[in-house]
Amino acid sequence: MPVDKKYVQDFEPQVFYHIYNRTNNVEPLFKNDANRLYFLKKYAMYLSGYVKTYAYCLMDNHFHLLVRIEEEATIINTIKNTPEEKRLAMHQKVLEQPEKDVDLPSIVNKQFNRWFTAYAMAFNKQQQRKGNLFHRPFKRLKVRDDVHLMQLVYYIHANPSLHKVHLDFMNYRWSSYQSLLSNKATLLQRKAVINWFGGRAAFIKYHQILHGLDNIKPFVIESD
Repeated sequence: MPVDKKYVQDFEPQVFYHIYNRTNNVEPLFKNDANRLYFLKKYAMYLSGYVKTYAYCLMDNHFHLLVRIEEEATIINTIKNTPEEKRLAMHQKVLEQPEKDVDLPSIVNKQFNRWFTAYAMAFNKQQQRKGNLFHRPFKRLKVRDDVHLMQLVYYIHANPSLHKVHLDFMNYRWSSYQSLLSNKATLLQRKAVINWFGGRAAFIKYHQILHGLDNIKPFVIESD
């Protein structure tokens, strides 16, 4: 079934997006925790320098991300610092053309697809599986404003409750909720997220108060 065009928006620098993708035919995306860790490792490998990450949640057959696209200069610098043997033809083209001609949406889109492909190849090999693992194209929706940002963070974290996987979503291991409250090193933009809510206590309170499906249904993008 085709994806609604409103969910396949071009990437723009310094704009926030809700990113979502799922497996084909509701297949498992992960078989174990090692798969989940590998998924996140590959995400960092392919998307660092292209996006900043603010929230995430890994579910059984899909995932959610809240990201902000890096500014164009940062992305170009990331490509420049990529070892030559790891650059794609597209990357090499970027380095050979004027910055005004750089097709930023295609570059960022390609990095996401490289991430999906790298994970799918490893997962297929491990599980002796063949064929596409992910639904295409993946969904991305621009964030409207600051209120949308806060509600979206809650929605992403509350996903385990929405899908009745883990009713106490604040203790769900595979979302960014606990990481945002931790002092451990992270790629998450922890300080920015906590500041959106007015501090750590307010962040926790917001998640406690907004329990209930009525508060998160407007953000559901899972169904095609």
